[in-house]
Amino acid sequence: MGHHLKRIRGKYVFALPKGGKARDVPIPKALAATLKGHTKEFEPISVTLPWRTPDGHLTTRRLVFSGPEGNHVRVSNFNDHHWKPALATSGSPESRDGTVG
Repeated sequence: MGHHLKRIRGKYVFALPKGGKARDVPIPKALAATLKGHTKEFEPISVTLPWRTPDGHLTTRRLVFSGPEGNHVRVSNFNDHHWKPALATSGSPESRDGTVG
């Protein structure tokens, strides 16, 4: 994992993951196969954003998941249109922060 999206004063930037360093993250083979299938069906997109701060140098990264506008996924859109409906469908109780409680 080499970067993540971070929101600073309403602006999105790319930044290093929590802890300030890139790392390899092991995933199960089934998840790897699912992600491979996803990238065959949905081409990863190139997104250009500032690095680390809203006035940082612009950097372009390829993202596996995209939002409805064809850009990066926004937390509020994901929560409202995907996470909360999935929780409701599963019958899991939802806490105020949107997590399963």
